[in-house]
Amino acid sequence: MKLSYAKDVIFSFALQIFENGRSLLLIPVIAKTMGASGYGMWIQVKIGIAFFCPFLLLGMGGGITRFMPGSSKKEISNGMRSSVMSGLLTGAALAISVILLQRLLQQYVSVIPDSGFFIKGLALLCIAEPLNSLYIEYFRAFRRMRALLTLSLLDTIFEFAPVFWFAYNGFGIGMVIFSFACGRFVMALFKSLFVFREVGVGSFDMEILKRYIKFGLPIAWAYSFFYIANYVDRYLIGFFYSTKEVGIYSLAYSIGYAAILISSPLDRILVPTITEHWNKGSTADASSHFNSILRHALMLVIPVIVFLSVAGEEIVRMLSTQEFFSSVYIIPVMLVTFLIFEVGVFYQRMVMLTHPSNVIMKVYGLIAVISVVLNIVLIPAFSIAGAAVSLLVTYGVFCAMFYNIAKKDNIALGFNWPLFLKCAIATIPGLLLILLTKKIIYSIPLAACMYLASIVFLGLIEEREWAFIKRLRYLPK
Repeated sequence: MKLSYAKDVIFSFALQIFENGRSLLLIPVIAKTMGASGYGMWIQVKIGIAFFCPFLLLGMGGGITRFMPGSSKKEISNGMRSSVMSGLLTGAALAISVILLQRLLQQYVSVIPDSGFFIKGLALLCIAEPLNSLYIEYFRAFRRMRALLTLSLLDTIFEFAPVFWFAYNGFGIGMVIFSFACGRFVMALFKSLFVFREVGVGSFDMEILKRYIKFGLPIAWAYSFFYIANYVDRYLIGFFYSTKEVGIYSLAYSIGYAAILISSPLDRILVPTITEHWNKGSTADASSHFNSILRHALMLVIPVIVFLSVAGEEIVRMLSTQEFFSSVYIIPVMLVTFLIFEVGVFYQRMVMLTHPSNVIMKVYGLIAVISVVLNIVLIPAFSIAGAAVSLLVTYGVFCAMFYNIAKKDNIALGFNWPLFLKCAIATIPGLLLILLTKKIIYSIPLAACMYLASIVFLGLIEEREWAFIKRLRYLPK
């Protein structure tokens, strides 16, 4: 691994930790002040906006990532203006529709005292979120990790501060969502000034826009299938039970998502390198690099799953109230589920190199169907436990399908079971410490140190990794 590349990995880890740390900080703010019902409503709003965002952008985010790197400054400027104008137009159209349908929507959210602010917040998010998403894709396309980290800090100020103030001063969830939407809108304006000052105002170019949409729209459909598979459980829980159960389930989901938070920076940064090797015809190098990535991801994620599984009750107590304690029992299931999902995502990256994009879209479409059917069957009977099992089975199928497709075309790929078992064994000393102390603030950091010592003792850190660690002090400034 080159040191300049390692620098991007480190910045990506810092960005991932910062962004998701912000999300974790919002859990106790919303959960402790609004209760399970308020937190459930908060989650449903964020999921709904995330689902519609790729369609509001018509897939233009994917076009920015694919075509902007290496383009002339004029093409970049025209591409950004064309994308932003289109995203603003579609977002404004949906926002106007939300306002016009306000009376109908208020029947669904009639339990919210400040439902008027809730509807206005939704409308504002329809405009702000697509723009924020476009600008983030611009910075990612050019691997501007420092800029992303700076913007993430500003996002925290403009999102977290007003939400915190309104939540702890007795305002309802409607006002909290409205304040969040205002913060997102302010950040969209700031990013607009930042980007267009850098690339220029440019002009609207229909040809560029068509190229972006033609490439990105199929990806938007794949994303939509993913959101259905991943988030339909929250809406069905709300339909069959209430937003209270949605909030309880979502807390366990957020804790389980830590498995992805740890490994996704590797995926985000290293995937371009795999593609580069493959495009040059170096399939052996691509396979070797893939196996190395997966190896490091497993070494990082396995202790997180084990330690958070046994510390679930203490974590729930820290983040929420007694009302959420029934989520403790599904936290281990969620952690294992997201480990399986992330392994499947790694194999999907290799499938993207060997198969057309419609193969990936078909897999996502199939798991969306599986998820809907399983949730309709299991949630009415078993509530949040049924939803957790449904997600586990869905992602098990997801992982198995991409593994088999990737393995069929590249026998050099595999899953390192000996490494998996050794990593699991290495967690035993830290696991015993957490079980004996029950003080996770002190025990988890100590358990992590014990895990590190154990993997060194078991010889899991190879000579090239030791050499790389020693060279990190020479990272380019």
